Amino acid sequence: MSDYSLVEKIKSLQGKFESLSAQISDPELMQDMKRYVQLNKEYKELAPIIETGKVSCKMVQDMDDAKEILQNEKDEDLREMVQEEVKMVLRSYAMPRWPSSDSAVWVHTLRR
Repeated sequence: MSDYSLVEKIKSLQGKFESLSAQISDPELMQDMKRYVQLNKEYKELAPIIETGKVSCKMVQDMDDAKEILQNEKDEDLREMVQEEVKMVLRSYAMPRWPSSDSAVWVHTLRR
């Protein structure tokens, strides 16, 4: 995977998220309700960030894979197919679904 600070930040947050999950699962934590509430709040705040981060990391990996194919592949048909796939992936990430509906939402536009 490419060296992106966003990806590294997401991985760092993923570690914190997993740690919070383990701490919340500890039955002894229930004895300290103040701490439990605090950890649970942090966990709930991180959950959507982690989910979005997973999608972002996948996109970065997909783009890296496509870049490698485009740089190394000699078959023009395969290169064209990969280019079309990249366009489709970018469109799908540029128009994510709004969580509470089936309609697409424009987040940003892509320019060449």
